Amino acid sequence: MLKDQAMTSVLTSAFVCLFGFTMLAAQVGGEPPQSPKLGAARGIVLDQAGKPVPGATVFVAGAVTVLRPSALTDDNGEFLLKNISGDLGLLAFKKADGYPFNFAAFFSNPGEQFPSIHAVPGTVTENVVIRLGTKAATLKFAISNDDGQTINNAAATFTRPDMPDIGEYHTRIVSDGKMLVPAVPLRLKVDADGYESWYYGGEEWLTDKGLIVPHSGQVSTVRIQLRKSGDAHGS
Repeated sequence: MLKDQAMTSVLTSAFVCLFGFTMLAAQVGGEPPQSPKLGAARGIVLDQAGKPVPGATVFVAGAVTVLRPSALTDDNGEFLLKNISGDLGLLAFKKADGYPFNFAAFFSNPGEQFPSIHAVPGTVTENVVIRLGTKAATLKFAISNDDGQTINNAAATFTRPDMPDIGEYHTRIVSDGKMLVPAVPLRLKVDADGYESWYYGGEEWLTDKGLIVPHSGQVSTVRIQLRKSGDAHGS
């Protein structure tokens, strides 16, 4: 059985944020907010085919805090997000269906639509539609050195040529581990203590031949061979 180990991000705040969402997400239902000082939003979460997504987490974009409101969609993909106010954006994710927790711009999916609303105290903003866009792809890593020994701790640096302004995304990867990534061309560099930097595509990593092209909803294996000296090659 293949291991499906979580990738550890260097963005520590993401852990705090995700923990808060997990702890605070509640099943949809019940009455609108009881406090007259707070509003609510009611709507639906749709996948890339326009079908409802049950069990998706809906949350408020903005500053990282475990106290921000969140809710889970019901069996019809509908949600009621309570205790919100003012101008805000709404986001959603469901990792099990290929829509990762999008705390960083790197995880933006083509076609996604996250609405902005104005929550009025004592009222419910109706008919909010969140579209998750194209389902993510999965990268599976096979990491070894030139002696064939498995390497279980490496640092990966991803860039998106389609979004050059977002900069680099850094995370940890392990051999036989998996990671959800947007289904767009990516560049990848891998580093591990005692080894040279490895570039997908080798010397052509800055050209089109050096791009990983993951496919939506599919698993692609990236074979990484790290060397203590000389050039490394990717496939």
